[in-house]
Amino acid sequence: MSGLRRAWSANRVFNDGRRALDEGRLDEAREAFRRYLETDDDYSAAWFNLGLVYKFQRNWTESMRCNRRAAELDPSSAEAHWNMGVAATALRDWDAARWAWRGLKFDIDDGPGSPSMPSGPAPVRLNATEDGGGEVVWGERIDPCRMRLGSVPLPDSGHRWGDIVLHDVVPRGERTAFGRTLSVFDELERMEPSEQPTLQSTVTTPTEADMEELGVLVTEAGFGAEDWTGSLRWTCAKCSLSSPHDHDATKGEHPIWLVERTFGLAGTSDAIAPLMSQWAERGAGRAFTPPVEVG
Repeated sequence: MSGLRRAWSANRVFNDGRRALDEGRLDEAREAFRRYLETDDDYSAAWFNLGLVYKFQRNWTESMRCNRRAAELDPSSAEAHWNMGVAATALRDWDAARWAWRGLKFDIDDGPGSPSMPSGPAPVRLNATEDGGGEVVWGERIDPCRMRLGSVPLPDSGHRWGDIVLHDVVPRGERTAFGRTLSVFDELERMEPSEQPTLQSTVTTPTEADMEELGVLVTEAGFGAEDWTGSLRWTCAKCSLSSPHDHDATKGEHPIWLVERTFGLAGTSDAIAPLMSQWAERGAGRAFTPPVEVG
């Protein structure tokens, strides 16, 4: 086979791989990129795309290997460094993760152990689906692809307040808080489960200030509190994957304050119940049901 024909055939294999990857046919994409690399082992884009397939398949060992090779061949490839950092973090290979983050010019400590790179609050979509499904909660980013959950997730999420989750580095949607617009990142896996159980209580809060005071009291004691009544909001796919917006059916409406609210709490009942009693005694009309473990 002539050199020109060989190159044409290899390019067709690469393009077949890209098409299969775009259409979600991951096994076909993986085999196509493998075949391509048999003919051209020095093409960074082929290594990156193979690493991307392995990322989608959660094969972190192979994803890290392929993305590292892509980054070595093309040190300017930010995408390869990002995906290598994610894979290395999933594997808890902290030396490799630091190598990837330094390739992106992050200022990072030398270790040992996991890197500490706190960068403030961000929203994360738990149990993310392709169409934007999944519960969006808040957490504190502790490095470029890990977050400690600060919200109390709903029990059917399978998560708890304080979980450390691995998240993707490609934003999918936005939320506004703290006077800023922040990107939403999809969870990839739950890395370190929290030991704090999730509790639920029905709380009587005559005013919004009463509700806020309960949240402050619990969080300042080192536990988690979430007004599930207020945090639950239906969102369409466009809202979930971009910025939430008003729908025609809700424009101009003034929400009615619901006195009886469902609270999610993180901590043991023995620790949380006395705090709630203290809160109830401070204001007229306040009440709560005994917190029950739900997750």
